[in-house]
Amino acid sequence: MISSARRFLLPLAALALAASSVVAAPSGLRGPMPAQMPVRSSDKFTFAIIGDRWGGEVAAWPVFDRSVEEINLTRPDFVMSVGDLIDGKVTVPAKQDSMWRDFWQHAGKFTAPFFVALGNHDISNPTMQAHWKQNYGPTYYSFDYAGCHFIVLCTEEMVGNAASGSVFLGPEQTGWALRDLASNSGARHTFIFMHKPVWRLGPNGASDPDIARIEQALNGRPATFFAGHTHTLELRRRGAYRYFVLGPTATRLNDPAGVTPESGSYNHYTTVTVEGSEAHVAIRRPGNVYREDIADPEIMERLINSVRTEAEPPRGLDGPQATAAMILQITNPFEHDTLFAHISIDGLSPAGWQSPEAGGGTLPVAPGTTERTRFTFRVPTDRLVPLPELYIEIFHAGRRLGGFTRPISVFTEAMTRRVDEWTVIAPFALGGTPLDSVNVGLLATDPQSAMRGFFRLRGPEGVWNPRATYRDGASQLRPRTVKTDSGTTRLDLGQAFGRGSNTLAYAVCGIRAPRACTVYALLGANDHADILVNGTPATPNRVVSLTRGAEYIALPLKAGWNTVVVRSANQGANWWFDFTLFDPTESVRIAPVPGRN
Repeated sequence: MISSARRFLLPLAALALAASSVVAAPSGLRGPMPAQMPVRSSDKFTFAIIGDRWGGEVAAWPVFDRSVEEINLTRPDFVMSVGDLIDGKVTVPAKQDSMWRDFWQHAGKFTAPFFVALGNHDISNPTMQAHWKQNYGPTYYSFDYAGCHFIVLCTEEMVGNAASGSVFLGPEQTGWALRDLASNSGARHTFIFMHKPVWRLGPNGASDPDIARIEQALNGRPATFFAGHTHTLELRRRGAYRYFVLGPTATRLNDPAGVTPESGSYNHYTTVTVEGSEAHVAIRRPGNVYREDIADPEIMERLINSVRTEAEPPRGLDGPQATAAMILQITNPFEHDTLFAHISIDGLSPAGWQSPEAGGGTLPVAPGTTERTRFTFRVPTDRLVPLPELYIEIFHAGRRLGGFTRPISVFTEAMTRRVDEWTVIAPFALGGTPLDSVNVGLLATDPQSAMRGFFRLRGPEGVWNPRATYRDGASQLRPRTVKTDSGTTRLDLGQAFGRGSNTLAYAVCGIRAPRACTVYALLGANDHADILVNGTPATPNRVVSLTRGAEYIALPLKAGWNTVVVRSANQGANWWFDFTLFDPTESVRIAPVPGRN
C-alpha cells in the first residue's frame, strides 16, 4: 500500500495501483509515484536507487541519462531516489515548473516505476514546498511490495518552521511514521528512505531525536536506511541496522576513472536485491560494480588522520615583513605499496605570500612509515590575508585516494580571542530578490546585484547607539545580548530569532585597542555575512558564504574603542555565523557593547 495523507491498497497478488491514486507528473510525464507496479511471481525482487542530481547542471545530464540506461538494462522492479533532483532554490512558480519539467524529461525514460524522496534543493523554501504539494502530492508516504514495507520520509518538512526540538522531520511526520510502522509490523524487511542522513546530524553527531524514535519503533525487525545529501558514499552499522549514505548519481565531481572506489567520491547508482528478509546491496558506477562495503569510512578516516600539519610561531608580525613555516607530516596507514603525496601551494603572489618551495613536489611514504617536510614563507604584514594553502593529493597503488587542503597557519593560540557575547539587532526583512539559480552565480563577482537587500543601509552598520530603536516595517527592533554556543565561536541566530527565510541580523561587539593596529577575523556563515569596522566594510563588495567556506579578514583598528558589526543574512533553515578573532598584539579587549569597561 501507499500511504501518507491518503492510503492505497497494493494487494500482494495483483499489485496494481488504482489509476485515480496516481500523482500526475507535469506535461503528462511520469510523476514521482508510479501508475502501476509489476506482478510478482516470487518473493525475490530488485530495485534501484539514484542519488543526488543537483549541482551538475546541463553538463551532468549525459551521466544521468547513462545511469538511467544502465538501470533499465538491469530491469529492476522499481526505482527509488534520495532527493536533490533539481537545482531548486527558487521562489517563482514558473522557474520551479521549468526545473521539474526538465527533470521529468530525463527521469521519464525509466522503464520501471519511480518513487521520489525530496531533498533540500527540491523544496528548499516554503514556496517550493507548497508548489510540490499542490502539483504533485504528499512529501512523505509509504508503500508495500512483495511483503516488504517502504517508508519515504521528508527531511525538509520543517522548512520555514522554527518549532523547537523538531529539526528535520517534525512531530506530525514522526507521529505518522510511528503509526505506519505499528500497522506494518509483519513486513519481512522495512526500507526507510530520506534525503539528509539525520541519524548522524543530531546533537554531537548522534541521531536526531525524531529518527531515533523511528529507529526504536522498528524494535529489531529487519530494516535498512538510505539517504543522500553529502555527495559521498558511506556505509555505517549500528546495532542490527545498516545506514547507507549514497553519493550523487550525476553532479559535478572530480570523477576520473582512476578515483579509488574506497573514497566514495564518484557518481554512482545502487541496486538492492531482496531475498527473504535479506537485502543485498551493490554500488554501481558506469562500467563498474562494487561490493556494498567498498566505502568503509574507517579507511578514509585513517587516511585523513594520516595527514597532519604543524605551524611554527611566526616572526616579525609587528614589523613590515613576517616569516612563517609549516611542517607537513604524512603517515602511510597501508601494509602494502608506497603512498605518494603530490603537494602544491595555492595563494602565492609576487606582492604577497612567497615561498622558496613554491613548486611543491612529491613526497613518497613507504608502508607503515611517516615522512615530514617543511615549507617556509615570507609576506609583507599588510598583505597577511588571504592566507595561502597547501593542497595535498594522495595516490596509492596507482589510484587517487583523495585531496586535502591545509591553510598556512600564522596565528598562535596566544593570539586567539573568542567573542562570547554579541549585541544583536534582528530580525530585519532582507528584502530584494532572494538568491536562486539565476542570480546565485553573481554572488562571487557582483554581490551588490545578487543581494541588493543585504547591502541596504538600515542604521546599525553606522555609529553605534546603544539606546537606538530600529524599525523594520511595523516592527520595532531593540538591541539584545546573545551568547555564543557554549565553548564555541558560533552565534546561533536561528535559535535566538527563529529560522525564518530571507532575514537579516546585525551582531555588534566592541574591540578596544591600545594603539592603531590590525587584527584578523576568521568568519564563516550560514548563509551569508560580512564585517564592518567603525561603519566601513572590511570586505568591500564581498560576502562570506557557506558554499565558499570561512575566510580570514583583516580588521584595521583605531586607538580606543572600535565598533565591529557582523551583518548576517539567512536564506532559509539554519542561521548562524562563526567568528574567531586573532590579535597579533595580544593586547586588545572585547566587549558585547562598544565602550563598555
